[in-house]
Amino acid sequence: MMATVHILLITLLAIGLAWRIVRHRGRLPLPPGPSGYPLLGNLTDIPKEFAWLRFRQWSKDFDSDVILLKKWGSSIIILNSWDAANDLLTKQSPDYSDRPRFAMLNELIGFEWAFAFMAYNDDWKARRALFEHDFGSADKTWYQRQLSTSVTRLLLSLLETPSNFMDHTRHMPGALMLSIAYGIDIQAKDDAYIQVAEEAMHSMSLAGIWGTFLVDHMPFLKYLPSWFPGAGFRTVGTECFYYVQKMFHDPYAAAKRKIAAGDAKMSFTSQALEQMDQTVDVPGQERLIQETAGNLYAAGADTTVAALDTFFLAFCTPKFKIRHDKN
Repeated sequence: MMATVHILLITLLAIGLAWRIVRHRGRLPLPPGPSGYPLLGNLTDIPKEFAWLRFRQWSKDFDSDVILLKKWGSSIIILNSWDAANDLLTKQSPDYSDRPRFAMLNELIGFEWAFAFMAYNDDWKARRALFEHDFGSADKTWYQRQLSTSVTRLLLSLLETPSNFMDHTRHMPGALMLSIAYGIDIQAKDDAYIQVAEEAMHSMSLAGIWGTFLVDHMPFLKYLPSWFPGAGFRTVGTECFYYVQKMFHDPYAAAKRKIAAGDAKMSFTSQALEQMDQTVDVPGQERLIQETAGNLYAAGADTTVAALDTFFLAFCTPKFKIRHDKN
């Protein structure tokens, strides 16, 4: 039995490698880079920390600001200068500004609604446009008041129990984004929405860097059963999927219940639903609103926590000094 499984696994890997070779045949020459091993590529060469130092050394060794690495048959391009990044990602952004296929994060864990991980297509444009409509040129007074209130509550919490600062910094951004996105007020402590969001964002940290899981390089592996040798990522994906779906569906459902009961606070969701065109594709518009609200919640709650915690870490470091402008 095990021999059969091993033969099947080797066959699948061989098919995946052959598919990549055929797909890349006939393309223009790739940039220089260190030689690697078949299939593994430069997997063992890529450092786990201070990677930029190794990347810069490779640029010197190969006399190029653009370096090519291989990993599991996939190409990774390293841009080691501002000029290279500006030329490719700014001046030629229509050609190069896109995202890889996140097989683990989007297709197995369920973050396909997050436009930070979408390809630059019509779906991405529609969600970005709705976001810009409400947070770009629109009147920002309503959510600036909520931001001011949340900051005040955070400062009072820090004053009362400064030793629990990490709990306070996790609570405030989540509470703020739930209020702005859905009009939901949460509990002062141990709120279920916050706990679910933390689990879901942990899932994003696991798979948010493309290539962490082999299935990103060979998406066809997602069809393997979880018991198959080497398919442990399927179990991880199933566990993460539960929390991601709860984060995506539960707050939106709660907001709709409040709107239906006439007890809703002003929020992105309430405004967007009110402004919907009832004559065309209502389910499609609702899906667009739900996904954009989910992006607000996921992005705002997680990144703000990281920024606040980093501030406290820096502020508590002995070498940290506040510089005053003598002028």
